[in-house]
Amino acid sequence: IIGRDALNITEKILGEGSFLSLAQSIAYTHHEKWDGNGYPEGLGGCLINTRGEQLQRQSFTVSTGQDAFDVEPSIDSSADGSFVVTWMSSQDGEGYSAKAQRFSADAKALAAPFLIEAGGLGSRNGAQVAVAADGRFIVAYNSIDIKQPAAPGHRPILPTEIRAQRFAADGTPMGEAFRLNRFDEGEQTLQVGVNAKHLLWGAQDQLVAAWHGNVGSDKRAIGLSLFVPEGFQ
Repeated sequence: IIGRDALNITEKILGEGSFLSLAQSIAYTHHEKWDGNGYPEGLGGCLINTRGEQLQRQSFTVSTGQDAFDVEPSIDSSADGSFVVTWMSSQDGEGYSAKAQRFSADAKALAAPFLIEAGGLGSRNGAQVAVAADGRFIVAYNSIDIKQPAAPGHRPILPTEIRAQRFAADGTPMGEAFRLNRFDEGEQTLQVGVNAKHLLWGAQDQLVAAWHGNVGSDKRAIGLSLFVPEGFQ
C-alpha cells in the first residue's frame, strides 16, 4: 500500500473536503515510493490548445520514475511546435544532473534523453530551458559549491553560479559552456520551486535570463542578463 491509499481510506472515514485531499496529491506525486525506488508517476505532460483543452492522443512521458528520481521539469517550444523538456535526475536521490529530451510538435520523442554538462563545481539543481524559433535551445542550471564561513552572526556563504550550454536544433552542443549570471559574488541562482520561467530566447536571437542573488550590497536582488548572438562565444 502507498501513502496516498492510506490517506484515501482515512478521508472516507472523516468525510471529503478535508485537508487529506491535498495530502493525497502530495504523497503520490511529490514523494518517492516507500522503498525508495523512484516516484509513482514519473514526469509527463499533455498538449493543450489555446482554450486550455487537452488534445486527444497527445500526452507524452518524459520519465516513468522507475529508474531514477526525476524532478523540476522545465519546457519550451520552437515556432513549429516542437519542444524541449529539461529536468533534474538522480540515481540515488542525492547527487543530481540536468537532463533534456526533444519532442516533435505532436509530442513524439525525437531522441532519447541526454545529460547536460555545462561545467561548475559541487551539486546542481534548477535546470531551465529556452528554445529559439528555429529549434536551437539553451539549458542552464545552478552549480552550488561547498559552504564558506561568514562573519559571526551571519549564515554561511553558499557560492552559486548559473552554468549554461547551447545546442543546435538536433541536440548537438554549440560552442563552449558559459556562466550565465553577471555577478560572481555570493549566491546567484535560477530560483527553484516557484514554477517560473527564467530564460527566454527572443525573436531577435537574444537570450534573456532572470536570476536571483547578490547584486552589489543587495542580497535579495533580481538580476537580468541579456546576451546578443556574438556574446555567446
